[in-house]
Amino acid sequence: MSSFNKTYFLYRLTFISKMKNIISFQVCIFTALCSVFIVSCSEDSPVTSNEDPYQFDSARYDWTLYSNSNWLLDFNAFDTSNIFLLGTGNLLKYDGVNFTENYYNDQSFDPLSMGSYDKDNIYIGGNDRSVSVNNGKPRLKKWNGSTFNEITINDSTNRLYQIFCIEAINENEIWMGSTKGDLIHYDNGNFEFLRIDSTFFIRMFGTDETGNSYAVATKTVFDSLTFNFFNIYKKENNQWKWTLEYSDVYTGYDLNEISPSRIKTEISGFRNNNIVKYRNNTFQEIFQVRPIVPYPLTQLSDTSTNYFLLPGISGDRGFEFFHWNGTKWSREIDLSQMGIYSQIISKVENVDGKYFTLFQNGSNGMSMFGVGVIKNK
Repeated sequence: MSSFNKTYFLYRLTFISKMKNIISFQVCIFTALCSVFIVSCSEDSPVTSNEDPYQFDSARYDWTLYSNSNWLLDFNAFDTSNIFLLGTGNLLKYDGVNFTENYYNDQSFDPLSMGSYDKDNIYIGGNDRSVSVNNGKPRLKKWNGSTFNEITINDSTNRLYQIFCIEAINENEIWMGSTKGDLIHYDNGNFEFLRIDSTFFIRMFGTDETGNSYAVATKTVFDSLTFNFFNIYKKENNQWKWTLEYSDVYTGYDLNEISPSRIKTEISGFRNNNIVKYRNNTFQEIFQVRPIVPYPLTQLSDTSTNYFLLPGISGDRGFEFFHWNGTKWSREIDLSQMGIYSQIISKVENVDGKYFTLFQNGSNGMSMFGVGVIKNK
Protein backbone atom coordinates (compact mmCIF):
# COMPACT_ATOMS: atom_id res chain seq x y z
CA MET A 1 0.00 0.00 0.00
CA SER A 2 1.22 3.48 -0.81
CA SER A 3 0.57 6.15 1.83
CA PHE A 4 0.85 9.95 1.84
CA ASN A 5 1.64 12.24 4.75
CA LYS A 6 -1.20 14.67 5.43
CA THR A 7 -0.35 18.35 4.99
CA TYR A 8 -2.47 21.49 4.96
CA PHE A 9 -1.00 23.61 2.15
CA LEU A 10 -3.42 24.89 -0.47
CA TYR A 11 -1.92 22.53 -3.01
CA ARG A 12 0.14 19.41 -2.51
CA LEU A 13 1.92 17.55 -5.30
CA THR A 14 2.84 13.98 -4.40
CA PHE A 15 4.71 11.53 -6.57
CA ILE A 16 3.85 7.82 -6.44
CA SER A 17 6.67 5.65 -7.72
CA LYS A 18 6.15 2.14 -9.05
CA MET A 19 8.63 0.92 -6.43
CA LYS A 20 6.49 2.55 -3.74
CA ASN A 21 9.29 4.91 -2.71
CA ILE A 22 7.40 8.07 -1.89
CA ILE A 23 8.78 11.52 -2.47
CA SER A 24 6.54 14.43 -1.55
CA PHE A 25 6.84 18.13 -1.55
CA GLN A 26 4.53 21.07 -1.20
CA VAL A 27 3.82 23.63 -3.86
CA CYS A 28 2.02 26.83 -2.95
CA ILE A 29 0.14 28.47 -5.76
CA PHE A 30 -0.96 32.08 -5.59
CA THR A 31 -4.03 32.87 -7.66
CA ALA A 32 -4.32 36.32 -9.24
CA LEU A 33 -7.62 38.09 -9.70
CA CYS A 34 -8.45 39.24 -13.24
CA SER A 35 -11.22 41.30 -14.84
CA VAL A 36 -13.31 39.26 -17.28
CA PHE A 37 -16.61 39.08 -19.11
CA ILE A 38 -18.97 36.12 -18.75
CA VAL A 39 -21.99 34.95 -20.70
CA SER A 40 -24.20 32.36 -19.04
CA CYS A 41 -27.57 30.77 -19.53
CA SER A 42 -29.96 28.47 -17.77
CA GLU A 43 -30.08 24.80 -18.68
CA ASP A 44 -33.29 24.93 -20.65
CA SER A 45 -33.46 28.53 -21.86
CA PRO A 46 -30.04 29.96 -22.71
CA VAL A 47 -29.91 33.70 -21.95
CA THR A 48 -26.92 35.86 -22.80
CA SER A 49 -25.91 38.39 -20.15
CA ASN A 50 -23.41 41.12 -21.00
CA GLU A 51 -22.07 42.42 -17.70
CA ASP A 52 -19.35 44.82 -16.68
CA PRO A 53 -15.92 43.27 -16.05
CA TYR A 54 -15.68 41.57 -12.69
CA GLN A 55 -13.08 39.62 -10.78
CA PHE A 56 -13.03 35.84 -10.43
CA ASP A 57 -13.77 34.47 -7.00
CA SER A 58 -10.78 32.96 -5.25
CA ALA A 59 -10.61 29.15 -5.05
CA ARG A 60 -13.59 27.55 -3.34
CA TYR A 61 -11.83 24.20 -2.94
CA ASP A 62 -8.60 22.96 -1.39
CA TRP A 63 -6.82 20.75 -3.89
CA THR A 64 -4.50 17.78 -3.54
CA LEU A 65 -2.70 16.69 -6.71
CA TYR A 66 -1.07 13.26 -6.95
CA SER A 67 1.39 12.57 -9.74
CA ASN A 68 1.94 8.99 -10.88
CA SER A 69 4.62 7.65 -13.22
CA ASN A 70 2.23 4.84 -14.17
CA TRP A 71 0.14 6.22 -17.06
CA LEU A 72 -3.45 6.55 -15.81
CA LEU A 73 -6.22 6.25 -18.38
CA ASP A 74 -9.54 6.52 -16.54
CA PHE A 75 -11.21 6.17 -13.16
CA ASN A 76 -14.51 5.00 -11.70
CA ALA A 77 -15.78 6.72 -8.55
CA PHE A 78 -18.28 4.82 -6.37
CA ASP A 79 -17.95 6.96 -3.24
CA THR A 80 -15.23 9.11 -1.71
CA SER A 81 -13.54 6.01 -0.22
CA ASN A 82 -13.69 3.84 -3.31
CA ILE A 83 -12.06 5.48 -6.34
CA PHE A 84 -10.47 3.04 -8.81
CA LEU A 85 -7.94 4.36 -11.33
CA LEU A 86 -7.02 2.44 -14.47
CA GLY A 87 -3.27 2.30 -14.97
CA THR A 88 -1.20 0.64 -17.66
CA GLY A 89 0.35 -1.70 -15.11
CA ASN A 90 -2.18 -1.87 -12.30
CA LEU A 91 -5.57 -0.89 -10.96
CA LEU A 92 -5.14 1.71 -8.21
CA LYS A 93 -7.64 2.10 -5.40
CA TYR A 94 -7.84 5.44 -3.59
CA ASP A 95 -9.68 5.28 -0.25
CA GLY A 96 -9.60 9.02 0.46
CA VAL A 97 -6.18 8.83 2.13
CA ASN A 98 -4.06 6.00 0.72
CA PHE A 99 -3.51 4.23 -2.59
CA THR A 100 -3.50 0.45 -3.01
CA GLU A 101 -1.88 -1.04 -6.10
CA ASN A 102 -3.47 -4.13 -7.65
CA TYR A 103 -1.16 -5.42 -10.39
CA TYR A 104 -2.40 -7.27 -13.47
CA ASN A 105 0.74 -9.47 -13.46
CA ASP A 106 0.21 -9.92 -17.17
CA GLN A 107 2.81 -8.29 -19.42
CA SER A 108 0.90 -9.19 -22.58
CA PHE A 109 -2.21 -7.25 -21.50
CA ASP A 110 -2.50 -3.70 -22.84
CA PRO A 111 -5.43 -1.99 -21.01
CA LEU A 112 -7.32 0.90 -22.56
CA SER A 113 -10.79 1.21 -21.01
CA MET A 114 -12.85 0.42 -17.92
CA GLY A 115 -16.49 0.16 -16.90
CA SER A 116 -18.31 -1.04 -13.80
CA TYR A 117 -21.62 -1.30 -12.01
CA ASP A 118 -20.12 -1.67 -8.51
CA LYS A 119 -16.68 -1.77 -6.91
CA ASP A 120 -16.52 -5.57 -7.04
CA ASN A 121 -17.40 -5.81 -10.72
CA ILE A 122 -14.95 -3.68 -12.70
CA TYR A 123 -14.37 -4.65 -16.35
CA ILE A 124 -11.09 -3.67 -18.03
CA GLY A 125 -10.74 -3.85 -21.80
CA GLY A 126 -7.81 -3.56 -24.15
CA ASN A 127 -5.88 -5.87 -26.43
CA ASP A 128 -3.06 -8.40 -26.48
CA ARG A 129 0.46 -7.04 -27.02
CA SER A 130 2.40 -10.29 -26.88
CA VAL A 131 4.62 -11.54 -29.72
CA SER A 132 2.38 -14.58 -30.15
CA VAL A 133 -0.37 -15.18 -32.70
CA ASN A 134 -2.74 -13.42 -30.27
CA ASN A 135 -1.07 -10.06 -30.79
CA GLY A 136 -3.66 -7.37 -31.49
CA LYS A 137 -6.67 -9.43 -30.41
CA PRO A 138 -9.17 -7.86 -27.97
CA ARG A 139 -8.95 -8.82 -24.31
CA LEU A 140 -11.18 -8.36 -21.28
CA LYS A 141 -10.47 -8.72 -17.56
CA LYS A 142 -12.73 -8.43 -14.54
CA TRP A 143 -11.78 -7.22 -11.07
CA ASN A 144 -13.95 -9.02 -8.50
CA GLY A 145 -12.81 -7.04 -5.46
CA SER A 146 -9.75 -9.15 -4.75
CA THR A 147 -8.37 -10.66 -7.97
CA PHE A 148 -8.42 -10.28 -11.76
CA ASN A 149 -10.20 -12.87 -13.89
CA GLU A 150 -9.64 -13.21 -17.63
CA ILE A 151 -12.82 -13.28 -19.74
CA THR A 152 -12.14 -14.92 -23.08
CA ILE A 153 -13.71 -13.02 -25.98
CA ASN A 154 -15.02 -15.72 -28.30
CA ASP A 155 -15.00 -13.87 -31.60
CA SER A 156 -14.96 -16.47 -34.37
CA THR A 157 -13.82 -13.86 -36.90
CA ASN A 158 -10.46 -13.45 -35.09
CA ARG A 159 -10.54 -9.75 -35.90
CA LEU A 160 -7.90 -7.45 -34.43
CA TYR A 161 -9.07 -4.44 -32.44
CA GLN A 162 -8.96 -2.80 -29.01
CA ILE A 163 -11.79 -2.40 -26.52
CA PHE A 164 -12.05 1.40 -26.51
CA CYS A 165 -14.99 1.95 -24.14
CA ILE A 166 -17.13 -0.06 -21.72
CA GLU A 167 -20.56 0.62 -20.24
CA ALA A 168 -21.45 -1.87 -17.49
CA ILE A 169 -25.12 -1.88 -16.43
CA ASN A 170 -25.32 -5.25 -14.67
CA GLU A 171 -23.85 -8.74 -15.13
CA ASN A 172 -26.22 -9.41 -18.04
CA GLU A 173 -25.69 -6.09 -19.80
CA ILE A 174 -22.12 -5.09 -20.51
CA TRP A 175 -21.60 -2.98 -23.65
CA MET A 176 -18.22 -2.57 -25.30
CA GLY A 177 -17.08 -0.46 -28.24
CA SER A 178 -14.00 -1.16 -30.33
CA THR A 179 -11.45 0.80 -32.34
CA LYS A 180 -12.81 -0.88 -35.49
CA GLY A 181 -16.48 -0.02 -35.21
CA ASP A 182 -17.60 -3.09 -33.24
CA LEU A 183 -20.49 -3.01 -30.77
CA ILE A 184 -20.12 -5.95 -28.39
CA HIS A 185 -22.64 -7.21 -25.87
CA TYR A 186 -21.49 -9.41 -22.97
CA ASP A 187 -24.12 -11.32 -21.01
CA ASN A 188 -22.57 -13.30 -18.14
CA GLY A 189 -20.48 -15.55 -20.38
CA ASN A 190 -22.08 -14.95 -23.77
CA PHE A 191 -21.00 -12.48 -26.45
CA GLU A 192 -22.87 -10.82 -29.31
CA PHE A 193 -21.01 -8.87 -32.02
CA LEU A 194 -22.15 -6.19 -34.41
CA ARG A 195 -19.68 -4.39 -36.68
CA ILE A 196 -21.34 -1.17 -37.81
CA ASP A 197 -18.38 0.38 -39.69
CA SER A 198 -14.74 -0.71 -39.38
CA THR A 199 -13.50 2.82 -40.14
CA PHE A 200 -15.07 4.29 -36.97
CA PHE A 201 -14.03 4.34 -33.32
CA ILE A 202 -16.83 3.66 -30.85
CA ARG A 203 -16.04 6.50 -28.46
CA MET A 204 -18.63 6.17 -25.71
CA PHE A 205 -22.05 4.97 -24.66
CA GLY A 206 -24.73 7.14 -23.09
CA THR A 207 -28.38 8.02 -22.76
CA ASP A 208 -30.75 10.91 -23.38
CA GLU A 209 -33.09 12.52 -20.86
CA THR A 210 -35.77 9.90 -21.49
CA GLY A 211 -33.45 6.92 -20.95
CA ASN A 212 -32.83 5.83 -24.55
CA SER A 213 -29.40 4.23 -25.07
CA TYR A 214 -26.83 5.41 -27.65
CA ALA A 215 -23.35 4.72 -28.97
CA VAL A 216 -21.15 7.58 -30.23
CA ALA A 217 -18.72 6.88 -33.07
CA THR A 218 -16.16 9.11 -34.79
CA LYS A 219 -13.50 8.94 -37.48
CA THR A 220 -11.05 11.32 -39.15
CA VAL A 221 -10.12 11.17 -42.84
CA PHE A 222 -7.01 13.00 -44.05
CA ASP A 223 -7.17 14.06 -47.68
CA SER A 224 -6.55 17.46 -49.28
CA LEU A 225 -8.72 18.55 -46.34
CA THR A 226 -9.33 16.95 -42.97
CA PHE A 227 -12.80 15.48 -42.55
CA ASN A 228 -14.15 14.57 -39.10
CA PHE A 229 -17.18 12.27 -39.08
CA PHE A 230 -19.56 12.01 -36.12
CA ASN A 231 -22.32 9.38 -35.80
CA ILE A 232 -24.78 8.47 -33.05
CA TYR A 233 -26.46 5.05 -33.05
CA LYS A 234 -29.62 4.36 -31.07
CA LYS A 235 -30.23 0.98 -29.43
CA GLU A 236 -33.65 -0.49 -30.11
CA ASN A 237 -35.49 -1.50 -26.95
CA ASN A 238 -35.24 -5.13 -25.83
CA GLN A 239 -33.12 -6.22 -28.79
CA TRP A 240 -29.51 -6.15 -29.96
CA LYS A 241 -30.12 -3.76 -32.83
CA TRP A 242 -28.62 -0.32 -33.39
CA THR A 243 -29.88 2.31 -35.85
CA LEU A 244 -28.04 5.38 -37.12
CA GLU A 245 -29.98 8.34 -35.73
CA TYR A 246 -27.59 11.30 -36.07
CA SER A 247 -24.73 11.97 -38.47
CA ASP A 248 -22.55 14.96 -39.23
CA VAL A 249 -19.24 15.73 -40.94
CA TYR A 250 -16.90 18.66 -40.37
CA THR A 251 -14.20 20.01 -42.66
CA GLY A 252 -10.99 21.50 -41.36
CA TYR A 253 -11.35 23.79 -38.39
CA ASP A 254 -15.11 24.06 -37.98
CA LEU A 255 -16.47 26.07 -35.03
CA ASN A 256 -19.65 23.97 -35.16
CA GLU A 257 -17.79 20.70 -34.70
CA ILE A 258 -18.95 18.80 -31.61
CA SER A 259 -16.48 17.21 -29.22
CA PRO A 260 -18.57 14.44 -27.60
CA SER A 261 -18.91 14.24 -23.84
CA ARG A 262 -21.35 13.11 -21.16
CA ILE A 263 -23.11 14.86 -18.29
CA LYS A 264 -23.30 11.88 -15.96
CA THR A 265 -24.78 9.31 -18.40
CA GLU A 266 -26.39 11.75 -20.86
CA ILE A 267 -24.79 12.39 -24.27
CA SER A 268 -23.55 15.97 -24.48
CA GLY A 269 -20.62 17.83 -25.99
CA PHE A 270 -18.67 21.02 -26.58
CA ARG A 271 -19.36 23.21 -29.61
CA ASN A 272 -17.86 26.65 -30.26
CA ASN A 273 -17.12 27.16 -26.52
CA ASN A 274 -20.66 26.14 -25.61
CA ILE A 275 -21.92 23.05 -23.81
CA VAL A 276 -24.61 21.18 -25.74
CA LYS A 277 -26.83 18.21 -24.92
CA TYR A 278 -28.33 15.59 -27.23
CA ARG A 279 -32.12 16.05 -27.32
CA ASN A 280 -34.71 15.05 -29.91
CA ASN A 281 -32.20 13.84 -32.51
CA THR A 282 -30.08 16.99 -32.36
CA PHE A 283 -27.74 18.93 -30.08
CA GLN A 284 -29.18 21.85 -28.14
CA GLU A 285 -27.13 24.53 -26.39
CA ILE A 286 -27.53 24.48 -22.61
CA PHE A 287 -24.65 26.70 -21.46
CA GLN A 288 -22.52 29.44 -22.99
CA VAL A 289 -18.98 29.48 -21.61
CA ARG A 290 -17.51 33.00 -21.60
CA PRO A 291 -14.76 34.21 -21.53
CA ILE A 292 -13.15 30.85 -20.79
CA VAL A 293 -12.06 28.68 -23.70
CA PRO A 294 -13.02 25.27 -22.29
CA TYR A 295 -11.05 22.08 -22.72
CA PRO A 296 -13.44 19.38 -24.06
CA LEU A 297 -13.90 16.64 -21.44
CA THR A 298 -15.16 13.12 -22.03
CA GLN A 299 -17.05 13.41 -18.73
CA LEU A 300 -18.48 16.58 -17.19
CA SER A 301 -18.67 16.86 -13.45
CA ASP A 302 -22.26 17.48 -12.41
CA THR A 303 -25.83 16.68 -13.34
CA SER A 304 -26.63 20.24 -14.43
CA THR A 305 -24.87 23.45 -15.35
CA ASN A 306 -25.64 25.08 -11.99
CA TYR A 307 -22.42 23.74 -10.50
CA PHE A 308 -19.46 22.27 -12.33
CA LEU A 309 -15.69 22.21 -12.63
CA LEU A 310 -14.26 23.06 -16.04
CA PRO A 311 -10.67 23.17 -17.32
CA GLY A 312 -9.70 25.82 -19.83
CA ILE A 313 -7.90 29.07 -20.58
CA SER A 314 -8.92 32.67 -19.91
CA GLY A 315 -7.06 35.58 -21.48
CA ASP A 316 -3.30 35.29 -21.69
CA ARG A 317 -3.01 33.12 -18.59
CA GLY A 318 -2.06 29.49 -18.83
CA PHE A 319 -4.13 26.37 -18.33
CA GLU A 320 -6.42 26.44 -15.28
CA PHE A 321 -9.41 24.81 -13.62
CA PHE A 322 -12.48 27.01 -13.08
CA HIS A 323 -15.58 26.42 -10.96
CA TRP A 324 -19.08 27.71 -11.73
CA ASN A 325 -21.51 27.87 -8.77
CA GLY A 326 -24.56 29.02 -10.73
CA THR A 327 -23.67 32.69 -10.29
CA LYS A 328 -19.95 33.28 -10.66
CA TRP A 329 -16.67 31.69 -11.73
CA SER A 330 -13.76 30.97 -9.43
CA ARG A 331 -10.16 30.19 -10.32
CA GLU A 332 -9.31 26.84 -8.76
CA ILE A 333 -5.92 25.57 -10.00
CA ASP A 334 -3.38 27.46 -12.09
CA LEU A 335 -1.34 24.60 -13.52
CA SER A 336 0.92 26.86 -15.57
CA GLN A 337 2.44 28.20 -12.36
CA MET A 338 3.41 24.63 -11.53
CA GLY A 339 5.26 24.30 -14.83
CA ILE A 340 2.46 22.34 -16.51
CA TYR A 341 1.72 23.69 -19.98
CA SER A 342 0.49 20.65 -21.90
CA GLN A 343 -2.15 18.22 -20.68
CA ILE A 344 -4.83 15.74 -21.71
CA ILE A 345 -7.86 15.72 -19.42
CA SER A 346 -10.07 12.66 -19.42
CA LYS A 347 -12.84 13.45 -16.96
CA VAL A 348 -14.11 15.22 -13.87
CA GLU A 349 -16.47 13.66 -11.31
CA ASN A 350 -18.36 15.14 -8.38
CA VAL A 351 -18.88 12.55 -5.64
CA ASP A 352 -20.66 13.60 -2.44
CA GLY A 353 -19.51 17.20 -2.89
CA LYS A 354 -15.85 16.35 -3.61
CA TYR A 355 -14.30 16.79 -7.04
CA PHE A 356 -12.05 14.17 -8.62
CA THR A 357 -10.17 14.77 -11.86
CA LEU A 358 -7.60 12.94 -13.94
CA PHE A 359 -5.23 14.34 -16.54
CA GLN A 360 -1.93 13.56 -18.18
CA ASN A 361 0.88 16.09 -17.73
CA GLY A 362 2.37 16.60 -21.16
CA SER A 363 5.34 18.44 -19.62
CA ASN A 364 6.83 15.28 -18.09
CA GLY A 365 4.66 12.43 -19.33
CA MET A 366 3.19 11.68 -15.90
CA SER A 367 -0.44 11.31 -14.89
CA MET A 368 -2.05 13.52 -12.27
CA PHE A 369 -5.05 12.76 -10.06
CA GLY A 370 -6.70 15.70 -8.33
CA VAL A 371 -8.99 15.80 -5.30
CA GLY A 372 -10.92 18.98 -4.44
CA VAL A 373 -12.58 19.52 -1.05
CA ILE A 374 -14.78 22.52 -0.30
CA LYS A 375 -13.10 25.03 1.99
CA ASN A 376 -14.38 25.61 5.49
CA LYS A 377 -16.40 28.80 5.62
